Amino acid sequence: MSLVKKILVANRGEIACRIIRTAKRYTQ
Repeated sequence: MSLVKKILVANRGEIACRIIRTAKRYTQ
């Protein structure tokens, strides 16, 4: 796995976490 792919995957995971957190805030 190349460094670029690792960064992209990590970035995607962080974005997903942010979306989930925002969604939870709005669904409460």
